[in-house]
Amino acid sequence: MVRTPAPAVTEMAKATGHALGIQVKAGGNRPLQPIVNKFFYWLRASVLETDRGAWWWANRMLASNAPLQEKMALFWHGHFAVNVRGAPNENFAREIMELFTMGVGHYSETEIREAWAKYDSPVDYGIASLDLPKVVALLDAGMPTQMFYVSYSNNAFDTHVFQNDLHQRLLTYTSDAVSAFMLDLERIGRADDVVMLVFSEFGRRVAENVSLGTDHGAANMMFVAARV
Repeated sequence: MVRTPAPAVTEMAKATGHALGIQVKAGGNRPLQPIVNKFFYWLRASVLETDRGAWWWANRMLASNAPLQEKMALFWHGHFAVNVRGAPNENFAREIMELFTMGVGHYSETEIREAWAKYDSPVDYGIASLDLPKVVALLDAGMPTQMFYVSYSNNAFDTHVFQNDLHQRLLTYTSDAVSAFMLDLERIGRADDVVMLVFSEFGRRVAENVSLGTDHGAANMMFVAARV
């Protein structure tokens, strides 16, 4: 029995007698076999080309004079190109975060927890630290990570109603945490080594809706914080 290459292809072949530029075989017990062969040849070629592109990109990240830019390009590619509505590639996102925040074989979860346990700072991060003290702890411990990622939990800024008061509080918490993070970097002598990018994962509409909030849209902004 022939395994169908794809429902759309086989349905087209059954309905029209051809697909992928190939005619259905006139007789025999496997009329779709020529189309199946063509499809799997194309699939094999696509896999090889994908592997070649992946190797090229990985090598570019290693050899580039701007590795952070290449890693961010891969991260955003995973967000916008690999993830599609209704079918997010959660494994890809998790693996990218693990690769660029943990590294491969550099250190274990136990070592990370030990670094957090040893962290002690007089700097006050306010109500919501955003896990930034953990980043400072790992930097102070000399971990070889090049990029860290922290976030607000529970989509805190996803405000469709009465957002003014809530945003004022959330932005105050964010400001306190970012300011404390920069002070803590100064304290451990790493302020010249770190650049911080603050961004939202999705945009908001500029115009306020009838519920005194803003809906999802394309408008967005980013902030960069660094010692100058």
